[in-house]
Amino acid sequence: MKRKMLNLVIEKATWMDDYIFACQQGCTSCCTQSVTMTTLEGEGIYAYLEETGRDCGQIIERMLAQRQDMNSPQVTTNQFAQFCLEGREVDISVNNGASWNFSPCQFLENGDCSIYPVRPFACRALVSQKVCAQGGAAEMAPVVVTLNTIWLQIIEHVDQGGFWGNMLDVLAFLQNTHSGRTAEPLAGKTTRLLKNLPVPGFLLPQEERAVTSRALAGLFQTTIEGQPFSWLFKGVGIII
Repeated sequence: MKRKMLNLVIEKATWMDDYIFACQQGCTSCCTQSVTMTTLEGEGIYAYLEETGRDCGQIIERMLAQRQDMNSPQVTTNQFAQFCLEGREVDISVNNGASWNFSPCQFLENGDCSIYPVRPFACRALVSQKVCAQGGAAEMAPVVVTLNTIWLQIIEHVDQGGFWGNMLDVLAFLQNTHSGRTAEPLAGKTTRLLKNLPVPGFLLPQEERAVTSRALAGLFQTTIEGQPFSWLFKGVGIII
């Protein structure tokens, strides 16, 4: 059921169609080792590797051996939103452990993403209206940033009971659980993964309300297995 929900959320990210982006095959400036995701998205990658005849354990162990040191994220997307809604000061660097790892993503093969059909939403969300390699950073309309953040919150909400963190840490955790080894070194109170949290509310600037409300309505009114998607958010107190 969670997998169906994730696929629906990704399918409903249709606002991307309203913009022209410079991103194209072979453009890999944003494909770094700083990508974060949920364990739900990780399960999709894990299954895809197996379906395409690749040894998940071997791939993950090789990637762990080759990765460069980096700090783990300190707050999930929904926790960050909660702090903002409460008016609490938040050091934005904590969302990336105070540092980024700009090393190329280890799933890149000859300039292409080898897990493209199941790439995390964080990868799908990082788009640019100008070539990043020329400007040094992605350029997005503010409303696109807002909508992408909302969608990341929803995906975390869908995967409550799971974890969130750096892509490789999530995959290492899943490899441990799939192989029957203890997962405690990777998921707990003092580890690199954080527990997914429910949506506390959305940060919707007034000038973007028309677009964001329309996008949320398009998702929440969709039926999945006989129920409107909005049932998952019953009692959350979200105002659209």
